[in-house]
Amino acid sequence: MRIRTRFPAGSGRWVFPGYELDLPKKSLRDAIGAVFEIRADPQIKAGAEFTAMLAVLNTEKDRGRQIWMRFPQVSDQWEKRMVMFGGFVPEEAGQLRIGMIPKADDFTFFVRNLRIIRVKPKPVPAR
Repeated sequence: MRIRTRFPAGSGRWVFPGYELDLPKKSLRDAIGAVFEIRADPQIKAGAEFTAMLAVLNTEKDRGRQIWMRFPQVSDQWEKRMVMFGGFVPEEAGQLRIGMIPKADDFTFFVRNLRIIRVKPKPVPAR
C-alpha cells in the first residue's frame, strides 16, 4: 500500500489510513498483535513526531474509541514492525490504522505484508 500526502504549509500532518475489518468474518478474535513491513521516502529524514497502529473499537468509521499502539520510528528502508495488542478486546475492533505525523509537507510511505498474530484458544477439557 502506498500512501502519499501533501499538506498545506503549517497545517497538521496527521496521516493514519485505515483498514475496515469485514465483521464478523474478519474479526481480530484470538489476535494478540500484528506484524508488518514499513518504509518511507527520503523525506522521512526530516522526522516524524509519532508513529503508531490504532485499533478503532466499533464499526462506525472514525467514531469509536481509539487505542494507540506505538512502534519505532520509520526509515527509508523496508523494516519489520511488531505491535502487540493490549488495553482492549481485539474482537471489538472494527478498523485498524497504521501511520504517523510526519514533519515534511510532501510525504510518502509504504506498508506491506500485514499479518495478524493469533493464538489458538486452549480447548476446555471434558469433565
